[in-house]
Amino acid sequence: MEKPFFTGFPQILCIFYAEFDIDIGPVVRYEIPEGFGPSFSSASRSGLTLFDQAADFLIPQAELKRRFVTYYTEKYKILGYPVAISGPQYRRNELTFNCAFVFRRSDKTECFEPVIRKIAELVEHMEHGIEFLVSPHKKSRLPAILAQLYLDLNQFNESRVVYPPWFDLNLKLFPTLKNPPYIYDYEVPVLVSDLAKVINNMWDMTLVNVLERINGVFHLKKIAEQCNIDLELVRSCVQHLLYYECVVLADIFKFTNIYALTADVVDTIWKTVNQEEFVAFVALPEAKPPTFHDAIRLYFDLKPGLTVARWLEKSGIASANIDIRRFLIFGQVKKLIYRIHKYPVSLHPSACFPSNVSRLFNGRYHLDAICTQLNASEAEMEEYCGKDPNLHIIYK
Repeated sequence: MEKPFFTGFPQILCIFYAEFDIDIGPVVRYEIPEGFGPSFSSASRSGLTLFDQAADFLIPQAELKRRFVTYYTEKYKILGYPVAISGPQYRRNELTFNCAFVFRRSDKTECFEPVIRKIAELVEHMEHGIEFLVSPHKKSRLPAILAQLYLDLNQFNESRVVYPPWFDLNLKLFPTLKNPPYIYDYEVPVLVSDLAKVINNMWDMTLVNVLERINGVFHLKKIAEQCNIDLELVRSCVQHLLYYECVVLADIFKFTNIYALTADVVDTIWKTVNQEEFVAFVALPEAKPPTFHDAIRLYFDLKPGLTVARWLEKSGIASANIDIRRFLIFGQVKKLIYRIHKYPVSLHPSACFPSNVSRLFNGRYHLDAICTQLNASEAEMEEYCGKDPNLHIIYK
């Protein structure tokens, strides 16, 4: 189940340089490609150009300067970083400008923010150094610079702009990923990228040791014990892999587990499940793979109250050449199924258990979490729970 690391950067539709003109107010001086603003104007209900609609935000008041400003229209998103330079050489003692990028409204543009800020800071530095914006001759180089940025970033996701001897600007786009969630001791990391092809002797040894124990079976605490490495270090390593989408998280596989279908399972199958990927992932090695239809329908036999062991008996999956563990992992990762956990709840303080154990029976910890913390099996915990009449198991 190879998961793509990154699906691509959004296309830049337009780059424009705008500044505040003392006589006429905010104005676009340069626009790449030329004519984008007027073409937007002809399609706009208001008849205003794209910049006219956003002018007050892209050449803003002092409170919004040196901050990222995003403006949305019906179809587009404008992202800019307005900068104001003070000095007696300017009329009203200030020059305000903005090099802004235009994208489609739905594009995720966080990865462009460092690039846009770096461009703005470079132009500011050039103005302080050689009066780049004040001098008409020097400023005339700006359209060519913007055009190169437009072409390079769209085609190569990076750009190098040289203006000897004053600057050598190197820009590169990097994907912006979400911070990984906290990983609990009972969660099982599952590799979805073939990192064996890229590991070398420059990699951190702790991370390499952790990778060798990630097999889709061991939970986080078990990996730490197998590596003889501090649990928090192992957690940090797995979070690192999770951040770069090299692993996904599953639960501890047991034949007593209970699963149920998610509410939108049918839509998810049609929209997100690749048939060839699914069959290749769940099929037993060196066996005739099942058909997509025969394999996918087995998810619909899962239901609340039915353990994996009973499901195996009823579904006939044993003759389908399917790896049960990988089958259930795929369903969880793709949000086709979810785990129904067992939560011990004690109605009254119990004398059957030590205080450090009975405090876990408050309805907030399921058996996977409790068993992992106490290094006990689920069968042992259920046997202990059966001794206390005030202790009940809630399934949710």
